[in-house]
Amino acid sequence: MALASAAAIAVACLWRPLTIADWFVRVRLCLAGLRSKRESVSDLRLHWLERPGSDPPVLLLHGLGAEAGHWFPILPGLLSGRRLLVPSLPAHGRSGSPGAPFGVVDVARWLEEWLTRQVGSSSSVDVVGFSLGGWVALRMALSKPQRLRRLVLVSSAGLSFDPPPPRAWLMPDCLQDVRDLVNTLTHHPLRLPHFVLRDLFRRIRPERRWLVESLLRGEGILDGALAGVDTPTLVIWGAQDRLIPPHVSRTLAARIPGARGRELSSCGHLPYWECRRELTALLEEFLS
Repeated sequence: MALASAAAIAVACLWRPLTIADWFVRVRLCLAGLRSKRESVSDLRLHWLERPGSDPPVLLLHGLGAEAGHWFPILPGLLSGRRLLVPSLPAHGRSGSPGAPFGVVDVARWLEEWLTRQVGSSSSVDVVGFSLGGWVALRMALSKPQRLRRLVLVSSAGLSFDPPPPRAWLMPDCLQDVRDLVNTLTHHPLRLPHFVLRDLFRRIRPERRWLVESLLRGEGILDGALAGVDTPTLVIWGAQDRLIPPHVSRTLAARIPGARGRELSSCGHLPYWECRRELTALLEEFLS
């Protein structure tokens, strides 16, 4: 019996390794006080993690292809005592998908509606946006400036630059595309085994293509709009970022009035993974 159980666990780890990893992450975050919640917004079912605490709340927005739980390297000890709201974006994680094509402007609108339900229409929040989440956060800062108290952009998208990321990195069509993307994300290679890459590829949701196609068309791009951001802003980047090059961060910091910029020397596109201590310290200092 014990041998059969061990064999079953081994097969599960090889066939669905991310499912096993998700379980451990959920337990870890639950022990840290984060609870899983769901609610419908405009016929779209959104999932988020929430830790109760004091105001102003802190909203964390993940990047393309990620989900709420991917913040786990920094979540357990982040800003102790503060309320945390960590949603999965539409067509990501355990959130639902729209039934029609959508783009970053739609994502920002849905999140604004959801956020109003969680904190009220007059309460301010601190927002931390990573990559695509930074683009969404900037759209929110431009449309609802009174809503944001402070804004942190981590490896943020939202500006056009050359050369743009290959489409295959944003919406992989085969296992080799996934391998190429993973090899690009970090300064120190992750070297994921084949069975993990296979599970990553299996998890790509086809409806996410609508969002990627919208991004590639430049819909909702923020070139020329950043002077309208009226929120104290910190821009954080990995100096070794190969997905969104560091000069984009300098442009963001230069064009957003009063923004401060910080580059982390040994990080690629994922500071919350590679440079979690440095990132956490910067967030604690800026958002306290």
